[in-house]
Amino acid sequence: MDQVSERLRIAVWNMLFQVFLSNTNAVNGRVKAIVDELRWDQAEFWAGGSGRLVDRLKVEFLTSAQSWDFYDTLDAVARGLSGLHATGETDYWAMWNKPLIEERAAFRFVSGQLVPLTNEAEIAEVECALRSPLQSVREHIETALGKLAERPTPDVRNAIKESISAVEAALKVTTGRSQGDLAKALPDFETKFGELHPAFRMGIEKLYAYTNDEKGLRHSLLEAGAKVDGDDAQFMLIACSALSNFLIARASTKGWKALKG
Repeated sequence: MDQVSERLRIAVWNMLFQVFLSNTNAVNGRVKAIVDELRWDQAEFWAGGSGRLVDRLKVEFLTSAQSWDFYDTLDAVARGLSGLHATGETDYWAMWNKPLIEERAAFRFVSGQLVPLTNEAEIAEVECALRSPLQSVREHIETALGKLAERPTPDVRNAIKESISAVEAALKVTTGRSQGDLAKALPDFETKFGELHPAFRMGIEKLYAYTNDEKGLRHSLLEAGAKVDGDDAQFMLIACSALSNFLIARASTKGWKALKG
């Protein structure tokens, strides 16, 4: 994560140059948004338009000293130019992921966010949760993804908190429970949709306890509390996405239908 190979720099630069910067008129309309996102001085680009931006981006992509500068620039440019691909958003982000995959970068674009996820199966679970029929699940996972994408330091505590909140939301909506927490909604879920294996149920309870006991993340966000890092947050995002997907699928097979999130 703290290194960018020369091959990756050139691959990303060539992608930008070949696909977008030949379309000067379209890019011209995006210059201000990209420059604002990167916190660069607008005066430098007032007269030069996209041509001046091209020159600056080439320097940033090919010579940036810090990996975070490279990835921040890539993130801002990719989002700033989104919507220009003729075949739609899915192909647009797949296009940007191509050099990242080929050069084995530590990041991928997932739902328009550049995040430290590289395993395709794990990404698929997160993307499935982002398409959840429950709005509350979608919102919690999207927020968690955004917290994990923050650079140079991910907001790991809030990423974990939002991740487990998605599981809690899935349980509460499927059971119709408006009050209480995950621990209270889980028995209701089993009553309505069938018992879970005891070890599996205990695993869900322990996962929740990890975030919610006296030293857990919800009760100690501003204190020393539990020691967590990006690996913890990444695991929780993936695990809670998968668990939310499972709970909704289990409820659906038992006749439950999503009306609202």
